[in-house]
Amino acid sequence: MTPFLASRKPGCSGGSDLGKNLVILDNRRSELPNNCSQPFHFQGSTHLPSPPLELGAPPLSIQFAKAHDRFVHSIGFLVENARRELLCSVPSDNSDPWPADAPLQHVVLESIRPESSPVAFGVGLSGHGHWSLACEVLTGNTPGFQLDFACKASSPPLSLASSYNLLLQNGESNSTASHLLPEISVSGNCCRIHTAMEPANASSRGYLIVEVQRGQLTYQPDYATLQIRPSEPLDRAGTYRWCYSIRWEAC
Repeated sequence: MTPFLASRKPGCSGGSDLGKNLVILDNRRSELPNNCSQPFHFQGSTHLPSPPLELGAPPLSIQFAKAHDRFVHSIGFLVENARRELLCSVPSDNSDPWPADAPLQHVVLESIRPESSPVAFGVGLSGHGHWSLACEVLTGNTPGFQLDFACKASSPPLSLASSYNLLLQNGESNSTASHLLPEISVSGNCCRIHTAMEPANASSRGYLIVEVQRGQLTYQPDYATLQIRPSEPLDRAGTYRWCYSIRWEAC
């Protein structure tokens, strides 16, 4: 299969032209379990030979953990010396050619600028799509991350999105226990999540903000799921892009 260069154009606030460095080099398929009710409890699995990859923007961190040959990622912080996830990407199944979240099969951390935080680059294939991700720490005084996704589709996609489970305030995923879900409000392409958990390395309580710079944000309360999708119609073959920031804002 011809390697795919995920060339990006500037346009996402807070991001840079990182996607030009992403190249898909193989077409290996993934196998993931159908159920991911506790999506980040892979540390004891024989399918995880190394610890998760992590970017830090205190009090937040983003971790990329591998199950079989596909990565999922979570956003969380330390609470009483234990990491608690607030959002976790929805794992995909290799039987779905257009999964609910990007099927990243390779993720690496690279330093592309002197004296700056590493950048996470991810790539993957599924069905008729080639996915890529560039994730970097936000600059300035705002702790958080900029995520820039792209998918090159050889046929009109049935669905494209980044999907997150909103985790309970005890760190688990269970949409039926609504009384344990953090408070959430959505206004346009911005989502504000307030949790009763207090980060150990934060000066004050705050909110987790998900803001879309390119694409559309939706929240499904029945499933406690956030989705960010491309804004254009999925009616053609071609390259689609969506990008958003996830940041911490003090009260």
